Amino acid sequence: MERIKADDLYAYRFLSEVAVAPDGAHAAFVSRRARDDGKGYYACIHLLDTATGAVRPLTGNGDEAAFRWLDSNTLIFPSCRTGDQPGKTAFYRLDIRGSEAERAFTIPLSVKQFHPLPDGRWFVLTRRPMTPPEDLPADQPQPGRDYTVFDELPFWADGLGMINGTRMSGWIFDPADGSVNQITPPTYDMEGAAVSPEGSRILYWGVSFEGIRPDYRQLMLYDLATGQTRSLVPDRKYRITQVGWWGTDIWFEGGDPHTSVSRSPKLYLLNPATGDCRTFCAPDGFLGTSAIGDMSLGGGKVCAVQGDSLYAVRLQRDVTALLRFDKAGNFAPVASYEGIACFDIIGENAYLAAFRDHRPQELYRQPLSGGEPERLTQFHDAFLETRQISRPEHITFRSRDGQEVDGWVIRPSGYEPGKKYPGVLNIHGGPKAAYGSQYYHEMQLLAAGGRFVFYTNPHGSDGRGRITSIW
Repeated sequence: MERIKADDLYAYRFLSEVAVAPDGAHAAFVSRRARDDGKGYYACIHLLDTATGAVRPLTGNGDEAAFRWLDSNTLIFPSCRTGDQPGKTAFYRLDIRGSEAERAFTIPLSVKQFHPLPDGRWFVLTRRPMTPPEDLPADQPQPGRDYTVFDELPFWADGLGMINGTRMSGWIFDPADGSVNQITPPTYDMEGAAVSPEGSRILYWGVSFEGIRPDYRQLMLYDLATGQTRSLVPDRKYRITQVGWWGTDIWFEGGDPHTSVSRSPKLYLLNPATGDCRTFCAPDGFLGTSAIGDMSLGGGKVCAVQGDSLYAVRLQRDVTALLRFDKAGNFAPVASYEGIACFDIIGENAYLAAFRDHRPQELYRQPLSGGEPERLTQFHDAFLETRQISRPEHITFRSRDGQEVDGWVIRPSGYEPGKKYPGVLNIHGGPKAAYGSQYYHEMQLLAAGGRFVFYTNPHGSDGRGRITSIW
């Protein structure tokens, strides 16, 4: 068997955007793989038959990295294909029963997120400058090409690059006449949005600012019928990190913006009709968290509501749990994995892009009643059959104040007892980050080079609640 190599990166599949069709008969998800020309990743949509377990690719253009179910047989997705223009986003409609994808409409914006509305319109998010660039003569220095002015903080974001002077804004697009109308103020930077269950309101969160972005977040509600927007929470009161609808209520995760960003938030229930807001749970940890690694790419749900329950992913020490909450504040784990990238729920099952048995990501079906999951994909079977994988060994030890600390050691490939080997101590950043036991390409590569690999979660790491003292 071969040792892990750097270019094994091209053999991995990175799964994201898991979403189940309304009738539960199918689930779709995005699979990415690294391009061997170094120019990013190929992305395509795959389809799972939930009854038979059969999985097949639906698209093959290489840039289909997001989609929505329009009904139980129809997907819509953005894709760059022949004739598409920069600054515009073409959407395609695809019948999963066998037809070719057909052009549905083109939005005159570079769309980052999109949400269908019941009346046929779309709510979309795009990142763009607050003010249009000045039209300067070609022989003069051009901003963004010849020079850049930084007058905001932050001016850079991982995965986005330069964001100085730009905002994520919200727009209503009408395919009937091609019109787009912005519903957010020019200075508002939106972080996410959710359409209400009946489809008449848009909940969104972010903050309006100039100069330095504050730590607090605003929670806004836009009425599609009246075009009116109102704030749901007092300004400067919450550092909001997760939001969603829970029947007619709104739930959100919020912390105190005047304290450390590492301090655990609380969960709140808000009645948008009355404005009543109450804490319903203080789970001592952040929702949506998982162990850090280099084997996840893309987005998807990390929190979802079904019926009377809220389900959420959360790192709990050395595992990532799928938790179930009720409105009384009770919560309990449904299942635990080495890592969970995203999930969706229908009926009595969750469908997860996750890490288990120390293998790269696969798609799993997890009964909500608990018990063993079923692995539904085999993207990495052939790869694992030909590679030497060094499983991490979980160790614990006591810190100076008596707290138990988690660590891992990976033995060198071909390890021989009694022989000396060099060692590498891999230290994560933070403070709110944490390693786990999931498959990690970098760690495997170091071990394949004949090294011991050590890594730990010191005080201040995620998944341990209020244990925040630093060594």
